[in-house]
Amino acid sequence: MPIPIVAVPLFLVETLALAGAIAKLSLLLLDVAVGFILVAVALQGRGHRLQPVPPDPFSDTVNLLARLFLEQWVTFPRFVFSGRWLAVLRKVPEP
Repeated sequence: MPIPIVAVPLFLVETLALAGAIAKLSLLLLDVAVGFILVAVALQGRGHRLQPVPPDPFSDTVNLLARLFLEQWVTFPRFVFSGRWLAVLRKVPEP
């Protein structure tokens, strides 16, 4: 199973949880949200290292954050809703 199928939804849910934690001033929810965001980002990094053509390195912190959020909140949903994700899943060989 491709890593983004798990990592991107985790990132999306946890960024919403992060916003909720800030709104509620909940340190526990904040810690959980940040922890799972880090897990999602680590999974994405692993997935990118496995790609035959890795993405360009980040030029600075602003570039990192912009690309991270755009990939998760714009690019991946477009990929899913276009149906291309299903085509990719069908091509993944079973272990």
